[in-house]
Amino acid sequence: MAKGKRWWDRLNKALYPYLGPAQLGPGRGGERTDAPPPAMCPLCGQAMATHEIERSTDGHTPTRLHCPTPSASSASSAA
Repeated sequence: MAKGKRWWDRLNKALYPYLGPAQLGPGRGGERTDAPPPAMCPLCGQAMATHEIERSTDGHTPTRLHCPTPSASSASSAA
């Protein structure tokens, strides 16, 4: 290393004026306060947490999504 800088140091020095510093993000300041909303089912509109996803292990059967049955209270209010 007596010759001088390594090749990647020279490359970084050449690209820094165009690319700028590394984009590191906000860091590890704490927990995330704004939780993402729950995922909704594209078929029935209910939360995906209430669904059952059936995946086979044979590799030939497609994955199936089982929507929950509507409860009696929501069925009577829709009618």
